Amino acid sequence: MGMEGKMKVLILFVEITSYNIARIRNVYEKHEDISCDYVYCNESISGHKTRETLPVNARILSGNTVNKLRQLVSILRSKKYDFIEINGYADSLRFFLIQYAKLNKIAYAIETDTQLLIPNNLIKRLLKYMYLKYIFHGKHAYGFAGGTRQKYLFEYYGMLKDNIHVLPMTVDLQQFLSVAKKHDKSYYKEKYGFENKRVILYVGRFESVKNVQLLLSAFHEISKKNSDVSCLLIGKGTLQSKLQQQCEEKRINNVYFENYKLLPDLAEYYCLADVFVLPSDFEPWGLVVNESLACFTPVIASDKVGSVDDLIQNGLNGEVFEAGNVQELIEKLEFWLNHRTCEKDFDINERWNHRTYMKIWEQVLQEVCSD
Repeated sequence: MGMEGKMKVLILFVEITSYNIARIRNVYEKHEDISCDYVYCNESISGHKTRETLPVNARILSGNTVNKLRQLVSILRSKKYDFIEINGYADSLRFFLIQYAKLNKIAYAIETDTQLLIPNNLIKRLLKYMYLKYIFHGKHAYGFAGGTRQKYLFEYYGMLKDNIHVLPMTVDLQQFLSVAKKHDKSYYKEKYGFENKRVILYVGRFESVKNVQLLLSAFHEISKKNSDVSCLLIGKGTLQSKLQQQCEEKRINNVYFENYKLLPDLAEYYCLADVFVLPSDFEPWGLVVNESLACFTPVIASDKVGSVDDLIQNGLNGEVFEAGNVQELIEKLEFWLNHRTCEKDFDINERWNHRTYMKIWEQVLQEVCSD
């Protein structure tokens, strides 16, 4: 424990996002007896933008890896931390911080949204096994899993069972709920020119792993029978021109491309949609699922999306389909475009939020203090 009896915590993030700034605001900064410092490895690597402002006790590392390591060492020397929380585990900066915690017998938590994925290649499988077994080993190592599938990762590679905790991967629900409760769906449809239209929404990158091509193929079949259905794709990526070409060549009409949106506009787009689709071939978590559900918009997601076990209640707030199965996606789209939901169908918002995260986080820190 540091000065004034405060517990000192260092939290390492990969990059600046609205999601981790919301967690800082709603969880970490809520405790007078816990002093947190925040370090960002990068300003942005995914192109994610936010209007949020960083807290004064946050620092962005700069330069090459060697320079970043020097800055990190300087931060560690400036204060004696009681607990270190590390988002991710797969680069030299994070390995250094884990090694520092191990050598100094400081409790540390690895937070991840990564599903358990065992490499097919024998050498990669062995190297991954040896690395994760090492960093997950010991009484000082804790696992902060974003959800159920992420918990399996820690279990498989041998972390102590009592040190594994599910801390919900989530967004600032209030920022979305406030928009969803302000006006009804028809208001937002009219605002953006979709009055009397049923809207299928996708938000994310236009990359092969997202399989937006599958969504367009499914929408093409739906639109042949339903002229009042539109497909709205929000994002950007290397495949955007290819997707637009697919629409032109196959004469898929009523498809609209929009660049990324920031809040509150983003929430308004979720609100106008009748169903949100995430067709990814692989998705570690998929915070867009959280965002859609927070706007009371049902979600159809592939079974390769890491959040579906925790967030999707089949038949209530959405459904899961087999990744790559266009016919199954078509069938589920047909159902949800004609199915009406109500707020009580989205009670997952009452359980999967920052309040739950904070409760579990506090329990872990109390456990660390008592050791």
